[in-house]
Amino acid sequence: MLYEKVQQTDVDNSDAENNGGHGDIQHAWLWETSHKAYGPRRLINDLAIIGLLVLLLVNTLALWHFNTTKRSSSEQYFGLDSYSDTSDSNETISTYGFDQRYMTLSAKYDHLWDDMLPEDSSIVKLPDTADGDTSIGAIAMFHQLHCLAWLRKSLQRAQDGEDIGTDLRDNSHWPHCLDYLRMTFLCQADFTIERPPVINGTLRPDGIDGADDIRHCKPNKALFDYRAAYGAERFS
Repeated sequence: MLYEKVQQTDVDNSDAENNGGHGDIQHAWLWETSHKAYGPRRLINDLAIIGLLVLLLVNTLALWHFNTTKRSSSEQYFGLDSYSDTSDSNETISTYGFDQRYMTLSAKYDHLWDDMLPEDSSIVKLPDTADGDTSIGAIAMFHQLHCLAWLRKSLQRAQDGEDIGTDLRDNSHWPHCLDYLRMTFLCQADFTIERPPVINGTLRPDGIDGADDIRHCKPNKALFDYRAAYGAERFS
């Protein structure tokens, strides 16, 4: 059987390039290469990163909303928005220093504590309810000061020989104050690093008293103003 040889025709590469043939081949190669590099594993990693970023954003917004709502609702509920600003933006920078008048049980200085001793010293009138009923509450700062004053009073009584009791079974007041102040300190979680003092050029690591350390204090004038206007003695 005889076969006729078919003559091969040369292909002009220049025409293929002019017609986009070579460009199509190069584009297909780039597409295939890029999709091989961006495989399922990379896609999963990218989705995981995006998910974490979204979760972080949601948590941040939720925390901001909680803090903003908590502050604004408290100020509006107690009417503090009409008094001095109690927000962190108005905090003052100061040091505690020493005040020896508050570091003694001497009756000479009882007058400094007298206004904190009454049980209603922290009580204020709250806005009337929808039914028109009047309700009361306690401003925490004054409750804390009241408890501190009662602990001092209890120490004075013990110093005078009175049996002030051991726990709640003997006395319901100062034991409550002891635990209440403990929980208050834990709640505030003050992270100030108090440094040892330098006395006569000598570092005293055993004498950390916190007197000279920088503090960021919230303004309290608004609380005194509100108590003066709506304290228990004003509506009792």
